[in-house]
This record gives sequence, C-alpha cells and structure tokens, in this order.
Amino acid sequence: MPRMKFRIPHIIIAFVIILGLGGLSRAGRLADLGLHYPTSAIGTTKSYLQKNEGLVKEFMLAYIEAIHDFKRNKEVALTVLKKYTRNDDREVLEDSYSNVASKYLALPIPTIEGIRTILTELSSTVPAAKNADPEQFVSYKIAREIEASGFVKRLYENEGRERK
Repeated sequence: MPRMKFRIPHIIIAFVIILGLGGLSRAGRLADLGLHYPTSAIGTTKSYLQKNEGLVKEFMLAYIEAIHDFKRNKEVALTVLKKYTRNDDREVLEDSYSNVASKYLALPIPTIEGIRTILTELSSTVPAAKNADPEQFVSYKIAREIEASGFVKRLYENEGRERK
C-alpha cells in the first residue's frame, strides 16, 4: 500500500470539509477560543539552519510570496484546495479558504505565545515541556532580515498598485 503524504493544512482543510459534508457545524475555532497557536509552522534544526542559511532564507522568501499569492488569487487558491482535498463543494471550499487565508501572516513567524500553548499541551506527556523556555525553540534571525529588507512591505504595497 503506498504511503500518502499529507501536509498539516491539508489535513485541517480535509477535516473541515468532512464536517461540512456531514452537515455538522464546527464546535469552534482556535481563534474563537482565544488560544495562540502556530498555524503555518515550518521548522528545521539549528544545525541545518547554520549550514544552509541562504537556502532557508530563499525558502522563506518563496513561502512568503506563496502566502501572498494564496490570499490575492482566491480563484486559483480554490482550484488548488479543490484538487488536494478532492472536494467539489464550492461552499465548503470557500469556507475552508476563508479560514486558512485569514490565519496566514504576511511574515509567517511563530509567536512565543503559540509555542507556549504547544508546550502546555505537551507538558502532560513530556514533563520537560512544563519548564521549557519557548525562546529556545525559535530563531527570528532570517525573519528579521527579510522584514528589514522591505520585501514583505513591497510585496503588499505592489498589490495595491496592481489593483488600481
């Protein structure tokens, strides 16, 4: 049996679609609960980051641009969601798109509060998580460089000019 590869957003979208198709309404959204939670977390190891900083930065630039395109080109995004969730229900796809698009930040970086939420969840099964410092799990170096370069600002400013 071939292994299927899933990305977390696909699993979340598929779950939302299954709920929608079954006629069930969602019990709630993380944002509605007031919880901070990483929604577009991508990780690597410190050693990989140190050895491949340029590659990681290039990936982040492409990821930021992809988020921008996802938010800006709704019809294309819906086509992609339809393909990877294998769902034709426009209402469910629209709802999924709205939920996902609203969660992606222009500069997708994890918050300390979001990491703290995960550590709190883990603490019941991983005792060391209870006293772990959230700062030790994240490096903002590349994000700060990208932000300082003005890349994100220019990307979203150009959007306004293109639409006029």
